[in-house]
Amino acid sequence: MLSEKQLALATRALWSLQEAAISIDGLLLAQTSGLTITSTMQGDDSTQRIAAVSATLFRLCEFASDLWSRGEAQEISLKLRDNNQLTHIMMLPVGWQAMLMVIANQNTAQLWLQLREAAAYLDEVLTGHSPLIPDWHL
Repeated sequence: MLSEKQLALATRALWSLQEAAISIDGLLLAQTSGLTITSTMQGDDSTQRIAAVSATLFRLCEFASDLWSRGEAQEISLKLRDNNQLTHIMMLPVGWQAMLMVIANQNTAQLWLQLREAAAYLDEVLTGHSPLIPDWHL
């Protein structure tokens, strides 16, 4: 269970990243069990369902990667197309206990760098440290 301070740091980091990157529509930090830790998305039942499906999908990809002897799943990227609008879903592990899921309207190398930095920061927070929020430089 996270302390109030850890939850506040994680939430502040997600919001600061979303404010810095106009291509991000929403961020969600979830436990590997599928429970939402914090999010910049509306906090209703649909957000919890997104967390559960994302965690399941990530575990499935890890299983497939292991089964195919491809190593460990480091990140997952999906493209969803709806009436000529492309939405990108990106997922990254946050240590062994959580995953970061991002909904964005672009998928760039710069955004992936920032997401990896966010995942590392969030891992520090979840393990009890209080690092300074990164300057996202987007």
